[in-house]
Amino acid sequence: MQRRKFKKRDRSISKKIWRIGLGVLVLFLILDAYLLLTSRFFNIKSVEIVLDKVNCTDEVTIKKEASFSGKNFFFVNIQKFENQIKKKYICIKSANLTKDFPDKVKIEITGREAIATLILLNTEESTHSASLENIASISAALIKEQSSDKYLVDLEGIVFSKAGQITGPKLFFRGNLSIGKKVEEKIVENALEILTKLKSFEVNVSNAIIYPDDSFLLYPLIGKPGIIFTLKKNIEIQLASLQLILTQAKIEEQEMEFIDLRYDKPIIKYVPEKSNYGKR
Repeated sequence: MQRRKFKKRDRSISKKIWRIGLGVLVLFLILDAYLLLTSRFFNIKSVEIVLDKVNCTDEVTIKKEASFSGKNFFFVNIQKFENQIKKKYICIKSANLTKDFPDKVKIEITGREAIATLILLNTEESTHSASLENIASISAALIKEQSSDKYLVDLEGIVFSKAGQITGPKLFFRGNLSIGKKVEEKIVENALEILTKLKSFEVNVSNAIIYPDDSFLLYPLIGKPGIIFTLKKNIEIQLASLQLILTQAKIEEQEMEFIDLRYDKPIIKYVPEKSNYGKR
């Protein structure tokens, strides 16, 4: 009986010692954490800024915006900073912030890259979509680059800057354009894919116009047919149809005015003088 009592006492004492030890350990951890977070030793003393293809701001401005100097190393909110800087400067695509323990921070800012120049097409026409009827009314005289606003757009469709000069392919745009506007996803990418593929078809384009309904009018060189795509549907299918139409017309020696690929069954308008029959 006495042995059992001694064992119970030993266990009770062990538990108390364990609890005291745990309490002391937790206290030391809290104290260490407090000293760690409040010590000036961990205040940021060096902020390095690296800009890559950023033309809307500079290193000094970014450093002021970040205002990390003097702040505690552990309290720097990377995600918050990135969201704020991208919202304020549209030309910034990403902001990567890395910490170098215990008091250094490096901010790498990457700018958006233009894949095309959108040229705002201001005409008196009220037409919001391309059609066989109004293509004929569009002439080179309506497209005056020198008096139109030009904008740079990236692969994500973000209009991020006014263009001092043409960068990449030029796409005329019927509609509203402003810095910060996002062109519907895939619209610009699809337009550029079409222009690239047409080169392999030996189809030369004078001007390309994107309409508000996402019709894509390729204004031809003299003597070549105008072509209308829709940027909303499968591009590969439309290109395949175009290739077949061009091959057939070449074999039959038929000259076309317009090709409209927006529908399941393409609409073709032939040049009357060189066609035995009209077709639409």
